[in-house]
Amino acid sequence: MNKNIIFALVFLFGACTASKPARKVMTKAEAEAAMAQNRSNAKVKAVWMREINAKNDSDFYLEVAQDGSILSREESGGAVTSRQGKITARFAKDLIRETERSDVFSGHSKSGEDFMKTGGMKVYAYISGELTIVDATLSELGKNFDHALTELTKEVSNLPIKKDIAGLLYCETVPEENLPSVNKKIAIDGVIEIVETADVKKFPPLLSAVLDPGRMIPLEDKTKTRQLSDFIEKYDLLGSRNEFILPSTRGTFTCHMLNTYREVVQKTLTDEEKYDAMEY
Repeated sequence: MNKNIIFALVFLFGACTASKPARKVMTKAEAEAAMAQNRSNAKVKAVWMREINAKNDSDFYLEVAQDGSILSREESGGAVTSRQGKITARFAKDLIRETERSDVFSGHSKSGEDFMKTGGMKVYAYISGELTIVDATLSELGKNFDHALTELTKEVSNLPIKKDIAGLLYCETVPEENLPSVNKKIAIDGVIEIVETADVKKFPPLLSAVLDPGRMIPLEDKTKTRQLSDFIEKYDLLGSRNEFILPSTRGTFTCHMLNTYREVVQKTLTDEEKYDAMEY
């Protein structure tokens, strides 16, 4: 059975630890230059991916950081389970290395298809500081990547199930060809109210989701989900916290909040119900 996987690879530049104190006191300009150099040399790597199988209505998300930090969400048969924690860093580094080695970013073009409806794979990567979105398949990523992913998912299955995360928020950029119809939906008397980036910053999880499309950002508790609802209401955005449209100075996004845990209780049929369900 062919599977469709969504991969996202991003190089997140973060500040590294401060330099050892020098014997002479640096000027402010020298200190700022040293900090900038440290930031340019530091890289924190992460990979996130999503596998959607439209045939059996399953949805699997996995995020891996280089230090072994994991976030996963799996939905199948109506049940939802999420896991969060740390695995042995070696497995995470193997997967990131094989992702980097793949030539998935060569000779691909951006797809306009809606993978949420059709099933599909998108790969997100920051290359030379610019976000690149490509189409790919598991075979294009190679056998080594497949092996690294298989070994890593075995480790992930040993992590405890998380039931206390209130939700996972993610955003996707609206494709250019879909913008006219989306703009028509969100316009009020022909005017679209754009939300400034400074306002998006007031709810940091939403800013994180906008900066890293496709990446699921945990909303730790119900306070965060209420704040998301308040943000949507304050800026009169179309939709609810489960799905809404955000027209911003960084672009127009469709945003979603997914639940992290749902248990399916198997109903025991009575003899009468079993009889009614029989096929003739």
